[in-house]
Amino acid sequence: MRPTRNKRRARKNKPAVVREVEAMISSLGLQGDGVAEINGAAVYVPYVLPGERVNLSVQGRKGRLLELIEPSPDRTVPACHHFGPETDECGGCALQHLGPAYYARFKQDVVQRALAHVGFDHVEILPTINSPVQSRRRAGFTLKKVAGNLLIGFHKRQSQQIIPVQECHVLHPAVFAAKDEIATVTRPFFDTRTELTLTAHVTLATNGIDLDLAGDLDEGTLTLTERETVVALLKDSNIIRLTINSAPFWQKQDVLAEFAGTRVALPPRGFLQATKEGEQALQEIVSNAVRGAFKITDLFSGCGTLTFAAAQHASVHAVEADATAGAAIARAHQGPAIKTVTAETRDLYRQPLMPPELKNFDVVIMDPPRAGAQAQAAQLAKSSVPLVVSISCNPKSFARDARALVDGGYTFETVRPVDQFLFSPHIELAGIFRREA
Repeated sequence: MRPTRNKRRARKNKPAVVREVEAMISSLGLQGDGVAEINGAAVYVPYVLPGERVNLSVQGRKGRLLELIEPSPDRTVPACHHFGPETDECGGCALQHLGPAYYARFKQDVVQRALAHVGFDHVEILPTINSPVQSRRRAGFTLKKVAGNLLIGFHKRQSQQIIPVQECHVLHPAVFAAKDEIATVTRPFFDTRTELTLTAHVTLATNGIDLDLAGDLDEGTLTLTERETVVALLKDSNIIRLTINSAPFWQKQDVLAEFAGTRVALPPRGFLQATKEGEQALQEIVSNAVRGAFKITDLFSGCGTLTFAAAQHASVHAVEADATAGAAIARAHQGPAIKTVTAETRDLYRQPLMPPELKNFDVVIMDPPRAGAQAQAAQLAKSSVPLVVSISCNPKSFARDARALVDGGYTFETVRPVDQFLFSPHIELAGIFRREA
């Protein structure tokens, strides 16, 4: 007799047996977890290194470090007390236990593996440009009322539990310090609600802290008392703008970013590169690549991170799906050293620039979201554009789009990793693709 559907579902959802085993870590996966082979199956273990012998608690394909029997010489002592299985582990970092040399090799290996997967085994990978500790200028803190107390912090690894972090070696000190002010100014929202969870998206702009609260909080339903209380608290804080689900609530002044000397007023949740140092590195790569150009298009331009760096050398047409970002570029005060800058609102996923449009440009810059620029890369492959500068925060989608360009006749010259995601497995890339005349 075959089991009923409910019985089959119960068996499928039954928790895997937890067992304790001794194992050897053979490698690191792309997410920074160690890999151990146990009974012919790969088990993924955080906080370990290849060559280490460990005792693990294993449940299904997941392992938890119980004891480090033989440590690797590549191991270092984590800087943050929130890192590791013995702590109130914050889920923000994965690689603090890697020594500097091994950390650098791991980041390069992430790039090399992504490129090799699509046949680019011999492309020159230039040395990584690194951002320093405490330089990240964007963060998403979680705020939640728990047992009558307001907690603010980051999620525990693979959990919804909130860790009220006491230190952070990744965030810029001004961003980390903002969490206490955020808890203060948002408390009135929590005092009048039994259940509420919000994500506080924090951006360190040129002139202060920009805050957007995302979650089940309708700005239109706030009482007059809530508004007045929160505004009074905001006036005494370092926060210069508060939006709720990107809708205006209160603003002291324009939120400004400076891109290659041009000041731009950012819209709510306006995109900035993760670190100022990473931004400057990408701008320098672009500036060096486009020297001698006459007309450039910057695709997926955001608010102009790369637009104005390129415009120091040639006229630039910026294309972005977000109309508020394009408007920010159009309104920016452009100094005398800047060439002509124009902006267009266009969804490049649905409506990429086609070869007849692309023939007007001698350089294309593209910096898409993590999904990459598959549709646009396909059209570039059919175009006659001499030079493409491709930037991405996702090595897999970067490699896929690079494959399309090379198959279309471009030469993949070099790729430069830019590490502005410290202690995480993520890495930014900037590649140069040239079509011979």
